[in-house]
Amino acid sequence: MSSCLKKDICNLGAPATLLQDITVHHVSECIPPELRYSCLYWGKHLQMSGIYVYDKDFIHEFLKKHLLHWLEVLSLIGKASEAICIISELFSRVSPSDCPRFDTFLQDAKQFTLHSQHCLQQAPLQVYASALAFAPAHSVIRRQFRTESFGWLLEPLGSAPAQDDMWLRNEAEGHSSRVNAVAFSHDDTMLASASVGTTICLWDTTTRQCVQTLKGHHASVNAVAFHPAGNKILATGSVDETIRLWDIPTGQCMHILEGHSGWINTIAFSPDAKP
Repeated sequence: MSSCLKKDICNLGAPATLLQDITVHHVSECIPPELRYSCLYWGKHLQMSGIYVYDKDFIHEFLKKHLLHWLEVLSLIGKASEAICIISELFSRVSPSDCPRFDTFLQDAKQFTLHSQHCLQQAPLQVYASALAFAPAHSVIRRQFRTESFGWLLEPLGSAPAQDDMWLRNEAEGHSSRVNAVAFSHDDTMLASASVGTTICLWDTTTRQCVQTLKGHHASVNAVAFHPAGNKILATGSVDETIRLWDIPTGQCMHILEGHSGWINTIAFSPDAKP
């Protein structure tokens, strides 16, 4: 990756070029299979190796030079959200007291990547434009990669319209109407949200992406609850006077419980998950 990654690897030229307008053939020509594999799975190999990371080691230096190039490639191959998982894995191998610089870099890199997801999923080269320009003024990533920005946008980045000094809280958007209820899974890896629009969205709490949408209720969904034994069953209650039990892996409704004669506003499993 160190020898192959570079800015605008597919020679797109225009920062506004949309991913949907780039042919798969062109991407394949510019990003060979071995580079694609490396960009997707280097974090997994690091995890399996069991090694830890430190200030100014080869991984720290690699990211200081190629973070944006790597994000660009993931965007081009339609895997932008994978970056969050890999950065999170790196966090588990960093000790803030032993390597404060790398820890600070990774914290900012995670925020930068989360806030850049929208543009990365649509226009790969915006990682060097709007993503940098609208990062906080004191962002480590903004300062580290200011020379990677497009010249017409800033000279260097200091004149760009930066945010305040703090990252804004990332918001998850997916529903088209008001959200009535939310619930975290018991291991905090998943969030369920229920809306007036009759849908339930399941979110990956690491990537902040909606990974599944459940449809079946005929009216507003007012309550959601995860089965205490894991992330395989979700219960939902609705204005349509029914409770539905969903198989999360398949997204299918397993059971419809009927008997109420009014809106269902609250729902919960017993602690032992037995009837």
